[in-house]
Amino acid sequence: NHVDPHGLTTRATVAKGLLIRLLDLIAHRDNLQSLCGDIGNAFVNAYTKEKVWTKLGPEFGRDRAHSVAIINKALYGLTTSAERFHTLLADVLWKIGFKPSTFDRDVWMCPRATKDGYDYICTHVDDFKIVAADADKWMQVLQSYFTIKSIGPPKYYLGNDYTYDKTSETWSVGCTTYVKDVITRVETIFGDLKRWATPLPIGDHHHPELDDSPLLNSRGHTQFQTLLGMLQWLVTIGQPDLSYATASLSRFGASPRETHLAMAIHAFGYLKFNPNYRITINSNPIDFSNSNSTDMKPLQPDFLQDYRDAQEDTDPNFPTTSGSSLQTTILCDADHGHDQRTRRSITGIVLFVGRTPVHWLSRRQTAVASSTYSAEFMALRHATEEAISIRYALRSFGIPVDEPTRILGDNMSVIQNVSNPDADLKKKHIAISFHIVREAIAAGIIEPWWVYGESNVSDIMTKQLPRDPFTRHCLTLYPSSAGSSLQTLDHMASKAERTA
Repeated sequence: NHVDPHGLTTRATVAKGLLIRLLDLIAHRDNLQSLCGDIGNAFVNAYTKEKVWTKLGPEFGRDRAHSVAIINKALYGLTTSAERFHTLLADVLWKIGFKPSTFDRDVWMCPRATKDGYDYICTHVDDFKIVAADADKWMQVLQSYFTIKSIGPPKYYLGNDYTYDKTSETWSVGCTTYVKDVITRVETIFGDLKRWATPLPIGDHHHPELDDSPLLNSRGHTQFQTLLGMLQWLVTIGQPDLSYATASLSRFGASPRETHLAMAIHAFGYLKFNPNYRITINSNPIDFSNSNSTDMKPLQPDFLQDYRDAQEDTDPNFPTTSGSSLQTTILCDADHGHDQRTRRSITGIVLFVGRTPVHWLSRRQTAVASSTYSAEFMALRHATEEAISIRYALRSFGIPVDEPTRILGDNMSVIQNVSNPDADLKKKHIAISFHIVREAIAAGIIEPWWVYGESNVSDIMTKQLPRDPFTRHCLTLYPSSAGSSLQTLDHMASKAERTA
């Protein structure tokens, strides 16, 4: 075969996991139907733009043997086939009345005829998910264009197991099937895994940057990268409790050492100990009514004077909103000087929409912070940026956002100073963080709250905690595993305090 893809587009995007979780929440809020499907022989439905030809063999008969055949279908393995199918699917969705959302071009929307909301289709290569008042109708329309397999309510989709609880009338999402599969694969290579209660060893042993054990040989290097890829996928699809461990080990993908491999194996021992954690899809708001701030004070006029032109940017092309608003809450934390080689701090963030964690991250900060105050301020700025992003995403889906995003942190001085008109910017190197956060508060985008450290779930994103506090935070993230989805989150909210 001879292929010339020069100058042709090969880009093909997929819907983000965050947005799939948002669609699940919209389905819970509006009692919508969800259906999944897999387009059979997807790529060959499209036509390639590559110049592809081949010489026919004797199996084509005496008349055609040794002739030149031009291939016009987007065959699997061609450079542009994914992009060609992505474009074909987009053309079909446009044709049947859907338009891509402004936040993600792989989440498509169509206003319902009843004008009480929207139907949605998200695409992930040849897998797709319909969230609609009448999902069967849209499935039948797509079947008129493609051969579709595995049609049905979500059961196993993109690495996630979906389970429906009739008592609470909620779905929960977990990774049990994938976890059990990777544990089997890991034990095939390394033998029986010992069970551990935490993803990394507790204490100073969880600082992989200090390790000076021998570098792995090429075989061990490949094994480490394989384990790391599995952990990264688990964090992506729904295991926030692995975020810190995965982020810590990801730095050493290019030159791992023997202890780094042992740490990665340890993380799979933790998965063997806890294979059934599940995130509950619940759009109901967290109850802050019993918090310590029963008297909600408005922002001081002097503060608003400093940022009188601050306002939240909105896109004039946003769709008309419908239905009830979805509450957004972010917990953030920083571990100052955590990296003992570079002394960079770690930022940890967990973002809730309703009662459901939809986004999480554990990341080294890009600059060295000279104090805990600076590190926490940079984490708060990152949380503010995440708040702006999630509010934009919800509005792009036609979901109203009627109240500020609560951002909970456990550093009292930072939380107080961000909305105090008398606070001076004494540390010039955090000027950007200082003003981004304060302008967002003045614009009504965010609302800073202080929360007790032991109630701050994002703490597990910044360090390896001992077993008991780590497990307690996990049960807040995975309430289905705790038996109750309401008590832990509401207990956290009751310990929060608005300081403005």
